[in-house]
Amino acid sequence: MTETTTKIRTGKGGRPRLSAEDKLSIQFNTRFSARTHQNLIAKADAAHMSEHDVVRALIDGLEIRSPHRGSDPDLVEAVRGLQRELNAIGSNINQIALAANSGRDMPYYWREIGDHLRSVLDSVLERMD
Repeated sequence: MTETTTKIRTGKGGRPRLSAEDKLSIQFNTRFSARTHQNLIAKADAAHMSEHDVVRALIDGLEIRSPHRGSDPDLVEAVRGLQRELNAIGSNINQIALAANSGRDMPYYWREIGDHLRSVLDSVLERMD
């Protein structure tokens, strides 16, 4: 039978405290050549990790890879563009909802957002074909 432990939060909340074995308490300074340092930065950027996390992962024997390995870079950028557009539309919807809840009528803006969303989705469908 396994023993279940419960983490007790102290203070205001937030992230639970790390156990003693998981704390990053030991510092190890090292020097790199310019080329090695650039390689480290490139690996960290490709994996969307910090340089420190890359070094720790490599020491622990973990595979470092890009989250988009094997993906079409144009498709990845198109998805990011779509995400930005959808975030902007969501922000506009929140502002209009706030105005509508305060008693102002905004049908023009709802139509404008609908038209914009339709054009964004059409451009996504065109890219996927």
